[in-house]
Amino acid sequence: MINQEEQASVDTAFSGLMGGHGLGLCALMVTYNLRILTEVAEKIVENEKKEKPYVIDCAITEPMAGTDVEEVELYPKAKLICQAKKVPGGAILNGRKVFISTGHMASDHVILMPFDLRDPVNTYACFLVPNDAKGFSLGRKERKMGQRAGPASELIFEDCFVPEDRIVIDANKYSKEKFPGAFDSLLYTVLGITRTAVGAMSTGNARGSFERVLYLAKRTKYKGKTLLNHQWVQAILTNMYINVMMARSVYLEAQFALLNNLEMPGIEMPSIMNTRIATFLMEKLMKNSWWRKILFSERMQEYLIKRLTKLPQDQQARMQIMSSLAKVVGSDIAMENAHLAVEFLSRSGLRHDAGIEKIFRDAKLLQIFEGTNQLNRLNIFKNLIARHYPEVQVF
Repeated sequence: MINQEEQASVDTAFSGLMGGHGLGLCALMVTYNLRILTEVAEKIVENEKKEKPYVIDCAITEPMAGTDVEEVELYPKAKLICQAKKVPGGAILNGRKVFISTGHMASDHVILMPFDLRDPVNTYACFLVPNDAKGFSLGRKERKMGQRAGPASELIFEDCFVPEDRIVIDANKYSKEKFPGAFDSLLYTVLGITRTAVGAMSTGNARGSFERVLYLAKRTKYKGKTLLNHQWVQAILTNMYINVMMARSVYLEAQFALLNNLEMPGIEMPSIMNTRIATFLMEKLMKNSWWRKILFSERMQEYLIKRLTKLPQDQQARMQIMSSLAKVVGSDIAMENAHLAVEFLSRSGLRHDAGIEKIFRDAKLLQIFEGTNQLNRLNIFKNLIARHYPEVQVF
């Protein structure tokens, strides 16, 4: 998360581009399909050495569904058009996904799509679709106002065949009786990670506004002295810095809640795992065919998913509260600092060379993706207040 802040303080769009790739990884991680996750991780490392980046994305958003796909209670009401169909040897995908970060850069696409539109929560599945898959094509690149360095793409599926070994997880194998709340846990864990990351990006964006204003205040004279020597400028800069510190404190607290949530009961990692010797041994172990056979088995995937669904509700709720707080507080503060920077620089704030107008445009998207700030406010209310008042209807 700290890395996300650092990147965003220089260029929020670049940070978002990395985030699109990270979203794909998060989605794969929480499916606990260790075979495909290991395969993807090995490709990333191998291509990194060749300086030919292997990038993936994650496709959730659909043209008519909007924010409804970001909330379990709203998911059944979403106007979904994407649907998978079981066929011998795999599945056929049809439909369109939109606003997919890094879509035109990705080699493989992590696709979330249900088998039954009448019951999407209990029939969802995750697929890994390569660029050259028959029936798959890339549509338009969105002409965005901000964060234009990272493409937002349309993905098109027309009888796109996905073989059985590319189906990352299939909810049909996990009955509601045996794995209650599996979809909820998977979706909320992914959103918990990505919304916290948006909070970190937002903090970086707000910091970028502060740092650029400070840079110009030290070099610009007004009434015979540098702007930095005027009290009104000192007050503005101080407020901008306070905003950065508030946003940072919330996303770091959210990161703590997230890491605490991902520590599954009964799966404790000894401190020796942080040593170089342990890393070397793990690398050797991961290449052992018998060990891989155990890790990559369906039984292991079932065991890990069952663990995830049994996490205490209070723990899950805290992660939801803090991740949504990080996203809302951070992105609102990013917009506030960008607005202060534009006003402070007056006409110069609108010039490309000042860099502020780009920060302003980049900041707006932070309030929109990973669930709008309005939806995240409702998510906070649902997990913080409504849990104690069963009669309250949130959605």
